[in-house]
Amino acid sequence: MKPGLILNDDVRWEDFPAERGAVRLKSPVSPEPSGSALGMYLTELQPGHITVWWSFLSDDERAPNRICFGDGRHEAYFVLAGRVRMTTRDRKGHEENAEAGPGDSLYLAPGYRYRVSNVGIQPAVFLFSIATAAR
Repeated sequence: MKPGLILNDDVRWEDFPAERGAVRLKSPVSPEPSGSALGMYLTELQPGHITVWWSFLSDDERAPNRICFGDGRHEAYFVLAGRVRMTTRDRKGHEENAEAGPGDSLYLAPGYRYRVSNVGIQPAVFLFSIATAAR
């Protein structure tokens, strides 16, 4: 992918799988079709809605209700509006929760499953980037 400007109006919203409700994503930069190692996504999650479990565990590739990115990815979230809860679960099933609001960031590392819930009363809007781990 060569450097350039990506206009918001040129990127369409897409529905994404959710455990409860719906998730909408815009992908201005993504591995497909650009071939970039970086993905950047604008996300909207309505109050009470929850994503499916997303995973950085390669052995989750065929698990139901999970979307697997494999072991070698890192992800960072920046909350623009609303309030979200990030639930993480390690390989042993240990779960932790963190809540974030506008201006807060969340980081996800390989070796975890996670999901995002909108725990506020307004739509949650957040930007997340995903990248291949440095070698």
